[in-house]
Amino acid sequence: MADEPTKVADEPTNLVIETEDKKIEVEDKKPENNQPKTKIEFKVIGVEMLRKEPSEQGAGGIVYVPRKWVGHSVVLILED
Repeated sequence: MADEPTKVADEPTNLVIETEDKKIEVEDKKPENNQPKTKIEFKVIGVEMLRKEPSEQGAGGIVYVPRKWVGHSVVLILED
């Protein structure tokens, strides 16, 4: 049986990722009628933060993080 595509919700939803030492809340907002993307505010609570620019990698991009972050949850946010 083939995998069925995941249906994207029509209404905005909130994503909450919670561990014993941190909580991440992301509100999903979609632009209406294919209008240009507008900036939205995210509230992220974590341990460390880096601001980096992705490098080209194949058909996409890549962001390198410190080795100690490997195996942990990381959030990427497009700023511009």
